[in-house]
Amino acid sequence: MKLRFGQKLAALAGIWLARKKIKKLLIQNYWSRHAVFPLEFAGIKATFSTEDFYSNYWFYGPQMSGMVYEPAVTSLLVERLPNARAFADVGANLGYFTVVAGVARPGLPIFTFEMDHTLRPIIERNLELNHIETAIITNAAVGARAGSPVEFVPHPFSFLGKIAQESIEPYPLTLTTETLVLDEFFARQGVLPNLIKMDIDGAEMAALKGMEKILEQDDLIMLLEVHAHHLPSFGTNLLEVQHFLTQRGFSFRKVGDFRDSRTVDLQPLDDFSGLSSPSGDMLLVSRTF
Repeated sequence: MKLRFGQKLAALAGIWLARKKIKKLLIQNYWSRHAVFPLEFAGIKATFSTEDFYSNYWFYGPQMSGMVYEPAVTSLLVERLPNARAFADVGANLGYFTVVAGVARPGLPIFTFEMDHTLRPIIERNLELNHIETAIITNAAVGARAGSPVEFVPHPFSFLGKIAQESIEPYPLTLTTETLVLDEFFARQGVLPNLIKMDIDGAEMAALKGMEKILEQDDLIMLLEVHAHHLPSFGTNLLEVQHFLTQRGFSFRKVGDFRDSRTVDLQPLDDFSGLSSPSGDMLLVSRTF
């Protein structure tokens, strides 16, 4: 049977509407199945909200290794939490390590630092999902001098720029935050963290200079991500970071393959000059191993 022109248009319209409905159903089905991210690893059972696109891609994207983020670092943190008086998550992003610490050690004082205040509602949501009430969130950069304004691109936008492989420089989406000094902050808290995870994309030297009191603790342990490629943007380099910490009696272990391997591989490290990962090298920093 030959269709008239009007019938052909109606059929095409029906196909278009059907495809649109199918696409909508597929999207709805995806989000209903991926609205939360369950973590079960190293004795930890936690839940993370993935209702927004940034969280969804962050947890279900390629940076996850077998449904665990940085498994070696997660293991090292969980192993050392029993001896922690307080934990500081410096550069918290979505609060992954904050939640891990809160679930592993209920009641532990936790201090969460994230300069991107647009992530605060997401961190709060993750804390609420896991019934963690002892974490204090502070939206500020950390450095050697308080009050200095820092400009940054919000995480969700910069992350989407990376996904789309599109330059975000032409878009005026820069926010500003203030800088705080960690020693000054913790002088007001009445407790010093002796367990710290720090991932701040090259600003680590400035943060360390503002941690003299914290660094005096004999039992301090840091999971410090060092960004060789970003340090020069902050007027420093790998050797300055090494010298600063060595002078204060610290030794180092490089955490091998920390983003993918579930096996903790601690490699003695005497010379920072070989650290060259474009996305950062993770170090375990301590006076005793």
